[in-house]
Amino acid sequence: MVVVNQVLAGLFPGRTPVVVPNGTDEALLTAPRTAVRVPRSAVYVGSIAERFDVDLVRAVLTALPDWTLDVYGQLVFSLRAQPARERFRALAAEFPGRFR
Repeated sequence: MVVVNQVLAGLFPGRTPVVVPNGTDEALLTAPRTAVRVPRSAVYVGSIAERFDVDLVRAVLTALPDWTLDVYGQLVFSLRAQPARERFRALAAEFPGRFR
């Protein structure tokens, strides 16, 4: 018979239990945990054209300052949509390191 302490061993008179203490360092149980910051990111994959919602991306990155957005895709703005293209490109300057 195996028990984890002498108190439990005493509950079995007439027997000779083997005492094997729990193998946990008590300091590990009392030490405060430190929060690990995990980078958070979202990914967009697809064509990038006038329909890309720059205002939505701006609102999301503003509301979630710990997040980044990685964007992968071909720029397919028509000639008449150059202002939209510039608004898209401006996101990188507005959110340096967070809009890539």
